[in-house]
Amino acid sequence: MEPNPTLYDWLAHPLLLLIIGALISALIVPWLTQRWQNHQKKLELKSDLVSRISESVVNMVMAVLYAVLGAKSLTPEKYDEAFHDWQTRQAVIGS
Repeated sequence: MEPNPTLYDWLAHPLLLLIIGALISALIVPWLTQRWQNHQKKLELKSDLVSRISESVVNMVMAVLYAVLGAKSLTPEKYDEAFHDWQTRQAVIGS
């Protein structure tokens, strides 16, 4: 069964192709671009969150390690300050 020449001619008409191209350009491309940008933003936020958590935990672990080992450079005030900073960062990250 051969395609109807009238239908084929109508589908191959330059105006129809122009309208289809305009619809693709006006609707589909911006939609895909927005989805990609949203995905990138989510990845940036997750990466930033992981960095903040890692920094906070490492600082506290190092303060505890120095306190346990009895490092002379870590006074009780510095340990308390490290604990306070950790609690503050924990609250900020949690919000």
